[in-house]
Amino acid sequence: MLSTYKSKTEFLTAVLSRLQLEDSQANIRSALVLGISSADDDLREDALGDESQAFHLKVGSWVIRDDDLPIFEAVSSMATAVALTLTTAGIAWPAIATALSQIANMCWRVWRRGAHLSAPQVAVYGLLKAQGPLTVNALAEGLNKMGKELAQDDVASTLESLSEIELSNGQIIKLAIKDDNEYWKALSI
Repeated sequence: MLSTYKSKTEFLTAVLSRLQLEDSQANIRSALVLGISSADDDLREDALGDESQAFHLKVGSWVIRDDDLPIFEAVSSMATAVALTLTTAGIAWPAIATALSQIANMCWRVWRRGAHLSAPQVAVYGLLKAQGPLTVNALAEGLNKMGKELAQDDVASTLESLSEIELSNGQIIKLAIKDDNEYWKALSI
């Protein structure tokens, strides 16, 4: 099923309702919506031709497909866990909000470009982006502390999958890379 919205405000309200967070997590929801909003702006700008860009025109409606629901669930789950981990580490809320917005932005942009990220990929990418660079062992420990039960081998294979993501246009992108010292780092596109 396809839900269509006439304005960006309606779209973002719908996104907000699909993020599976408690009312007490309004700050997390706001950070995620900000990231998705920014990603949507980037995607729309990329889609515009040079001629319409000259007039700063934006055409079309906003859409949420049933196929989009898994990314909302995965991002919500990851954001709650990352926020708790960073708060426990003594990180100030503005830095946490920025990190969550950046992660949501990247996940939404990649998702909308045809790469359907799994919940483990979103969790691994989120923690790696928020706290990386990390080794596979450190990342597995961090995920387990967040309540994401992933074995070290699963984390390693998830990282490998993030190092080669295929978009719907056939382009291959890297969301994670490993350095010579076996530390993984999250990338942006």
